[in-house]
Amino acid sequence: MESTSPDFYQNLVVLRHADRLDFSDHSWTATADRPWDPPLMEDGFVRAFNSGRAILNDLGSPIHRIFVSPFLRCLQTAAQVVAAVHHVSADSAATSQLKVSIEYGLCEKLNHKAIPPEVAPKDWNWGFNISDLQTILPTVSTDHSVEPIYEEAQTKLPMPQFGEVPTIIRSRFEQVFKTLADRYHSQNIMLITHGIGVGVVVSTVLKNTRVVHVDYCGYAILRRPIFLNHDSFVAGNFELCSPDDTAGIKFSKH
Repeated sequence: MESTSPDFYQNLVVLRHADRLDFSDHSWTATADRPWDPPLMEDGFVRAFNSGRAILNDLGSPIHRIFVSPFLRCLQTAAQVVAAVHHVSADSAATSQLKVSIEYGLCEKLNHKAIPPEVAPKDWNWGFNISDLQTILPTVSTDHSVEPIYEEAQTKLPMPQFGEVPTIIRSRFEQVFKTLADRYHSQNIMLITHGIGVGVVVSTVLKNTRVVHVDYCGYAILRRPIFLNHDSFVAGNFELCSPDDTAGIKFSKH
């Protein structure tokens, strides 16, 4: 493979959601119907839109598919990113082909460190309904036909089970990221997820590196070579495009 030029490169962007309301308004959870699922604060909508524009400028290529966590803050971030794509791109055909899908495997880590007992739903019933969640996304971009990855995994449940330990969390994100990248190897994809998801994906690519912090809308742009072979393909390893293609992510070596 080293001596052969790839047929093309696949780009992958992994993005944390924008500013969540409950971290700025600590009284919000006291009266919220769904205290485990906060929306964005007003500044978060602006940050998400501006981050969408920045990513497109950094990427220099169209985004074909977006996969998003079912949590409200991620869905609202995705809607703003899609709006930014439509605002920035002069190619209406390219923007109309952008598809967005909900992937439960990209959800927040499900343990009491991320979701305290006083906030978590009773019986771990998250109240997520795929049809209701899709109404938050732009209708023209929502892809209802995509088969979810996590539901195809070990449990056949729409959501990971509560009480995840770090090794399970890491395994979940690695599985989803690699499966989506391979399934859509001919397309550039974006994952809109949580800080832990960004950390797992980036530290999987950067060996001997630990992600210690991800800002709101912190993101990394990765790419890998794709070699076509009749009806199959061979993919090279993902690499960060350059050090400048990580925004709002802090690392440490170990």
